[in-house]
Amino acid sequence: MKQISGGRLITGTIFVLLVIKFYFTPYSGDDLSYMGVFSGESAQLPWWGLPRFAASHWLHANGRLANFVMPVCAFLPKWVVAPLFAAAVVWLLSIADRLANPSRNPWLTPIVWLTLIVALPWWDSMCLFDCQLNYVWTSAMTLTSFRLITTSQPVRWKYGAAALCFLAGCMHESASLPLLCGLSAWMLASRRHSESAPLLYAFAAGTLLVTLSPGILLRAGGERIADDPLPMLILKSDLLPLLLWSGIAMGTLTRKGRRKITAFMHTPDGALAIAALLSAAIGLWSGIVGRSGWFAQLFALVVLSRMLLPRLKAPLLRPVAVFSAAVVMVYFSMLAALQVKLGKEHDRMVQLYSQSADGVVFMDYTRDSDLPYWVLGRTRGVPDPDDVHLLQCLAQYYHPEAPQPVVVPEETRLHLPLATGSEVTLANGDILTTQLPASAAATYMPREKLSVRLLEIDGRQWVAQQLDDSTFHLSPRMIDPGDR
Repeated sequence: MKQISGGRLITGTIFVLLVIKFYFTPYSGDDLSYMGVFSGESAQLPWWGLPRFAASHWLHANGRLANFVMPVCAFLPKWVVAPLFAAAVVWLLSIADRLANPSRNPWLTPIVWLTLIVALPWWDSMCLFDCQLNYVWTSAMTLTSFRLITTSQPVRWKYGAAALCFLAGCMHESASLPLLCGLSAWMLASRRHSESAPLLYAFAAGTLLVTLSPGILLRAGGERIADDPLPMLILKSDLLPLLLWSGIAMGTLTRKGRRKITAFMHTPDGALAIAALLSAAIGLWSGIVGRSGWFAQLFALVVLSRMLLPRLKAPLLRPVAVFSAAVVMVYFSMLAALQVKLGKEHDRMVQLYSQSADGVVFMDYTRDSDLPYWVLGRTRGVPDPDDVHLLQCLAQYYHPEAPQPVVVPEETRLHLPLATGSEVTLANGDILTTQLPASAAATYMPREKLSVRLLEIDGRQWVAQQLDDSTFHLSPRMIDPGDR
């Protein structure tokens, strides 16, 4: 148990399991949208058009470096991509532990890891490679830059460190802009003007580049429809910043508390607290539930861990650490095994869909409603019928000449063609019918900006998909985490 603190055995095992998971995780949604610019059946540009794509994306969408990197995956084999993305997750776990556990207590490391797995909104599309780049890679790079800027030790490889800080600033404005404000306030308050200042300037340059993207500024002024009322957004996306700043506010009620808070705000922890607050404000202003609070949760989690974990003493510490390490290992093992199954199903679906003229695919597959509760949206397989954005992206990339995929159980073949006026209930509960109820209507999905045909049967929503001119396939709708 001596190596339980991110020891080589545990870290190596987690890395291998993540490589397996990412290797079998299919590209989907935004992954295919970005890769489809240079590859797939609807490719628009040759590989040397990447600078043109980056400039256009910076002008019209956003300036996030992560989105410029995603198309590169189209030119790399999966056996290269999977280790890179697995390494990024391990990097995040390691740098977060380094900051949250400054004493390097080996028994606290697995507790930090488990907290990261539980507390961050991995459930909101983090199975997408593009979201991994935008949030996991960004987090690892940003926290590393934070440590380089705030360390009291001389920084080796100064030019490399400055380059990393610049690139980290370019990754995502919801991480870099709040952290830049927090670091600037800390430097001014502590009157720290050391050799770390050039690293902060490099980080600031990257932050300005991404934040002042015309695409971002246009989105900032656009119309927004909140996924939830403000109180629910806070509880779902920014609970840890709320707890952190509630504690800070309570501390200001007494003279002794105010002295402690003042001293706290003159430390790097105060910079992270400010970053958590500002990042939460950006996420709440966007109105998006889930990943909009990723960076705020991460910053607050590091600060809270530094405050609370040292209070965990023996004899309680070691049993909790062993339990946490076991949960992390078992969880990643089960996640990898499940993703292997789902990935193979997805590959088969793509193969059948590419051969289909009408877009209809007959196969049995694992739906979101069939997944165990502990998955929480952290795997990706065949899209459900209401995953209209994923289905649209898949169609455009693999088979643009055909309609969007309609994946139905293998049993459906036995009942086609369906007699007019008849209705059949399949073994899995799906329904085949030639007459849609009057309640069936195209429903606009604001987040996806697409429509799906929904109806209500016995108080439950169902998705209606058309198989041919007279036959419809109805399946119960499974609301994904983050959906309204």
